[in-house]
Amino acid sequence: MIIELSEKSREARVRPVGEDYSQCLVSETALREGIKTQLNAWADLDWKVRSVNLGRAINYPWLVDYLIEASLASIDWDIHKGRSLSGGDNRFVSRILSEPVFIRRLQAFFEGSPYTVIAVNVEKVLIGDSTVHHSDLSKSEKVPFDAQVRLIIEYQEIKTKP
Repeated sequence: MIIELSEKSREARVRPVGEDYSQCLVSETALREGIKTQLNAWADLDWKVRSVNLGRAINYPWLVDYLIEASLASIDWDIHKGRSLSGGDNRFVSRILSEPVFIRRLQAFFEGSPYTVIAVNVEKVLIGDSTVHHSDLSKSEKVPFDAQVRLIIEYQEIKTKP
C-alpha cells in the first residue's frame, strides 16, 4: 500500500499495490499503520490535508462487511430492490459510513494527531447480491458492496496546557 499526497487537491490517496489490483486487499490494521506513519510527514507540511481517498471499498473487506451489515439493519434500505428508500444510493452509503460508531472506528487511524474524521463521502456505489461478495446472504438480498470512498478530515490545533 502506498499513500500519496497532492498539494493541489490537499488530498492523501491510498493506493493498494500488487500484481492484480482487484485482489489487493487492505486490512484495517495495515491502513491504520500506513496512516499513522504518514502523520509524521503531514506534520511538516505548510498546508493541511483535507481528505483521504481510499479508492474502491471492495479493497477493504472490513469496510465492506460493515457497510453490508449496516445496510441490512437499516430501515432505509430495500434489500429486495437493492436501493435506498430515502435519497440516492451514494447519499445512503455516505450516511451509513458517517454514522458515529463507524467514524469512531476510522478516527483510531488518526489517534494522537490534530486530524479528525468528520464524514465519509462516496460515489459510484455498486449494488449486488451475495454472489459478488463474501457474506452469507441469500442471493435475493441486494446490498451496496462497493463505492469510491473518501474520508473527510479536519485539522485542529492541539492545545497544550501551560
